[in-house]
Amino acid sequence: MTIAIQYRKFLEEHPDTYKESRFYFYYRQCCGRSKSSMHIEHTPGDKAYIDFAGVNLPYVDTDTGEIKQAEIFVAILGWSQFSYVGSDVKSIQ
Repeated sequence: MTIAIQYRKFLEEHPDTYKESRFYFYYRQCCGRSKSSMHIEHTPGDKAYIDFAGVNLPYVDTDTGEIKQAEIFVAILGWSQFSYVGSDVKSIQ
């Protein structure tokens, strides 16, 4: 559950309410105080955590000049914490 999903659910129930940035501000004041953490043992090469970033990013197709949307995904290797960010755009080198 992300803050963005919580904001969308809140907005459905209360359409005439805070804008997104103000909601995030109050959310962090109320719920962002927890300093919880958890240690997870990882075996090298065992796991990669992958997810989409959630927001599409615009880019300009250099061949056509058209503005297109790119889905961005992020992968993190559990043991080394190395991260990778990629997109579904085949024309970006």
